[in-house]
Amino acid sequence: MQETPSEVAIIGGGPAGAAAAGLLAAWGHSVTVFSRSGSPSSRLAESLPPSTLKILERIGASSTVDGAGFVRSTGHSVWWGGSDVRVEDFPEGTLGYQVLRTDLDRLLLDLAAARGARVRAETTVQSVEQQGDLYRIDCAPDEGANAGAAVVRARWVLDCSGRSGVVARRGLRNQEDGPRTLALVGVWHREAGWDVPDPTHTLVESYTDGWAWSVPVDDHARFFTLMVDPHVTGLKRGKEIGPIYGSEMAKTKRFAELLEGAVLQDEPWACNASMYSADHFSDGQTLLVGDAASFLDPVSSFGVKKALATTNLILGLYIVNTDAWELW
Repeated sequence: MQETPSEVAIIGGGPAGAAAAGLLAAWGHSVTVFSRSGSPSSRLAESLPPSTLKILERIGASSTVDGAGFVRSTGHSVWWGGSDVRVEDFPEGTLGYQVLRTDLDRLLLDLAAARGARVRAETTVQSVEQQGDLYRIDCAPDEGANAGAAVVRARWVLDCSGRSGVVARRGLRNQEDGPRTLALVGVWHREAGWDVPDPTHTLVESYTDGWAWSVPVDDHARFFTLMVDPHVTGLKRGKEIGPIYGSEMAKTKRFAELLEGAVLQDEPWACNASMYSADHFSDGQTLLVGDAASFLDPVSSFGVKKALATTNLILGLYIVNTDAWELW
């Protein structure tokens, strides 16, 4: 079993983990990032508001993201509570991004690696244990991966593992009261394009038992996602998602019309989208970052921005300063 020393171990290769790794490596610190393969969130398309550009510039990733060919969005179109469409354009001269998370995560991880971070892709962290002044992180390769099992010893641990909360779930995080929420996701293709106010827009529609949103990834493909209470829809563990997705989509008005003649690209899948938060965000020399610490209602489309922003704020304290960590 390979053993590697590192100043900082980062669990999670999403936007928070990749951004933190890139900054720390650029500042000359030894960093190891553990990135799982095939997590549900990495398969999503998400909206980034124009204000995200400032954060991307701060972490040195704006030119990389600009050059990736993502759809540049001019705003949102919303059908809410049975009202007519409400078109909300971003301020003049500003554009957002419509990103496929697999592509965004890969870009940011590649940038971190180019700056000197060690990226252990297709790897799952099995345990994190404090041993004296260091943490021992045991990891194993995901199914089909070429890497072997390894142990990394690090002074600092950043939990950027999102909903998985590898460190956060050890008593740092609390589920919010209220109904549970599942995101039911399908990718649709329409050769003739989409009859919408602006083809770059994020679309949002409310309906009787939930709400839905849609993000374009090119001129013909869109993600259509339903946000539902699994108890209301009758969706139980082990039950097929496809029929529930179809019956819920049929409850919508505008989205159901848009999907007439469109082709579902693959079987729909589900992601847990229930809200949670943490009482505190640090435990010794570990720190919760992004969705590992909290998850808000995704109607705001600020998930990726929050992950990048919290990384930037936290590392503004400079991770190698022990006194700064004690502030958390």
